Amino acid sequence: MCIRDRLHAAAGRLVALLNDWDDAVAAKLFADNVALDESFARRAAAAAKVRELHGPLELEAVAPDGRASGGEALVIPCDVSELDVLDNLVDRTVEAFGGVDVVVNNAGGSMPNAFLDTSVRAFEKAFHFNVTTAFRLTQLAVPHMLDREGASVVNISSAIGRMSDRGFAAYGTAKGALTHLTRLLAADLAPRVRVNGIAVGSVATSALQVVLDSDEIHDEMVARTPLKRLGDPTDIAAAAVAIGEAFQEPEAEIER
Repeated sequence: MCIRDRLHAAAGRLVALLNDWDDAVAAKLFADNVALDESFARRAAAAAKVRELHGPLELEAVAPDGRASGGEALVIPCDVSELDVLDNLVDRTVEAFGGVDVVVNNAGGSMPNAFLDTSVRAFEKAFHFNVTTAFRLTQLAVPHMLDREGASVVNISSAIGRMSDRGFAAYGTAKGALTHLTRLLAADLAPRVRVNGIAVGSVATSALQVVLDSDEIHDEMVARTPLKRLGDPTDIAAAAVAIGEAFQEPEAEIER
């Protein structure tokens, strides 16, 4: 079954809890008339849409497109780094939709910095924002996923968690921890809940705009990318929906 067919087959069956999806990704996920953008929340019958960096008006601005395509969008503005708010986030999602099928942990980020200029506070903040938030949201959501067929957790990690480069002591360590947490949770939660990760490279989102404004940096990043282009949010969205929905079709086969 091709990706487009699987995306259509998933409609009406997934409650997706998205943790801090980027503006560009949200726009792609809820956009009309773009082939690959029939993905995840847009094709889901119910999606809990969570952001932590922007206000309620910005969140509500993308919700109508998802609703117009036959889905539902529950917008819950909060700062996921404040762990106390996550109980309410999960409770409201379950109250609205009866459970959770997919959790996407995408909250994260940390600006590169020289090792000797990286404070202990900055190092610990990077770990909390990239790892602890995913750990706690997953921990709270899993009890509501155990009776859902094909339940799945998707952690958005980074290639720098497996590679080495200058200036990434905090961010790279945190993403390396998230990658290994993904493996450990996969063992802990099998076979009831699948846990997978996506280790992204350079993706042209608003978070990267601060460096993409420099033609020199942009060209260097493109030159170091095998496909000779930066990633697009739809690349990640397509991977997330493929993983999150993989076992929803009984006949689906996953190569191992």
